[in-house]
Amino acid sequence: MEGFYPGDFDQEKLQHKPICGVLAVAIAAGVRYEVAFAACKREMPGHAKRFRGGTYFEQRMRAVSGFGILWTDLTESYPNWSVSQFASYMDRSKFTFMIDIRGHCLTLKNGFIIDQSGCVPWQQYKHPRIRFHKLVRIEG
Repeated sequence: MEGFYPGDFDQEKLQHKPICGVLAVAIAAGVRYEVAFAACKREMPGHAKRFRGGTYFEQRMRAVSGFGILWTDLTESYPNWSVSQFASYMDRSKFTFMIDIRGHCLTLKNGFIIDQSGCVPWQQYKHPRIRFHKLVRIEG
């Protein structure tokens, strides 16, 4: 689904790189991929020279906030939920969600799960039973 990716995102070139968090920031903030990459790099104090795209939760949230986007941490509201349970519950939601799972970050938007490897309807996600560690609703 081309419409979910930022205009400058080259999926073929970047699908095997650790940039899931940067992509999630770009989608959440509605900015180009390179702008989100620069914002995440700025939020990586002391490691900016070596930054290749790997991000941490706090770094992503500071980057999102830097774009003036409001967000709410919902992790405590949905304890022990799997990605598919939450996606089915929020299937018709107008919000965008950032979901952290075992060293990876997904975006749930309009019923689709998006990361650098692809964009699929939540029903077709390859790891439906995996439980998330962090869940954030993007308000903007």
